[in-house]
Amino acid sequence: MNKDSSRQPIPVWQSSAWFLGAGLLLFILTHWGIPLWSHWSGWPVILSWFLVGGVGVFVPLFVSAIACARRSPIPAWQHLRLRPLNRDDGRWFLRGFIMIALATAAVTWLLQHIPAFLNIATPAHPSPPFLPFAGFEPGQQWMLLPWLLFFFFNIFGEEMMWRGYILPRQIARHGARAWQINALLWTLFHLCFGWYLLIMLLPILWVIPYVVQKCGNTWVGILLHGLFNGSAFLALSLRLF
Repeated sequence: MNKDSSRQPIPVWQSSAWFLGAGLLLFILTHWGIPLWSHWSGWPVILSWFLVGGVGVFVPLFVSAIACARRSPIPAWQHLRLRPLNRDDGRWFLRGFIMIALATAAVTWLLQHIPAFLNIATPAHPSPPFLPFAGFEPGQQWMLLPWLLFFFFNIFGEEMMWRGYILPRQIARHGARAWQINALLWTLFHLCFGWYLLIMLLPILWVIPYVVQKCGNTWVGILLHGLFNGSAFLALSLRLF
């Protein structure tokens, strides 16, 4: 009888190779790929991010997750733990939402006060250093359409790979500590976002792996990740703060 490969233990070096390899690719594309494409094409930087980041990192993550899942004798959706949501999943989603919201509020307060006390300069807008973006200019709102496609592959690509495929194998190897390893590696994946945004993202980066390990449903991670990521981008892009 074939063993479900999603449950085969994965050593730290192997899961690190997935996260850090993708993180290195993300760093290269954001620091060199986006400027080169933007200069060559004349596209705005934000639109170049949707193309370069999406095609270069998030679409490959999405395709890789499906390809890895299809090697299993069980259906791909089951392999990636994309099962229908139940009441317990709903409770874990609510817990995760509250934990992320409260922790993000605390981190935001700290970032507003501690850097000023230490005389450390902070960016005017919570955007990564490779993306000087303070919101759409008049007439640029049409860029929300390509963003929706980018957003889909960003959220589903990361969650299906990191929580759907990698996390169950980390659990098989590390047990209750697996979410901590997953969260640490996911944090390192985001290093190219700069120290300020990285600190702001810590609640999301650590709560989602914990919640998904507890409930065992990748959909909860997709919903939490999509809710906070999407609402933050829309608020910034439409200049709501």
